[in-house]
Amino acid sequence: AHNLRVSVKGGGCSGLMYDIAFDDTVTAQDDVFEDQGVKVIVDRKSLLYLLGTTLEFSDGLNGKGFSICKSQRKSYLRMRRKLLHITS
Repeated sequence: AHNLRVSVKGGGCSGLMYDIAFDDTVTAQDDVFEDQGVKVIVDRKSLLYLLGTTLEFSDGLNGKGFSICKSQRKSYLRMRRKLLHITS
């Protein structure tokens, strides 16, 4: 099984760009969150930017894939469908 790595990098229109990829490597600078068999790896620097966002996966008719949106609640990252709930 592959892990999902979510990171934030410089670039894009707002100065930040989100990167989502499969990755099996975990370093000492990473935090790993798991729920329902899904492991999400986030480096600690990216985690600061991801707090307060929602990582969503859609497989509907309008498109398939992940999206990252600002959440109404502060200081947490969660995945839709109850995959991840990370609090700080």
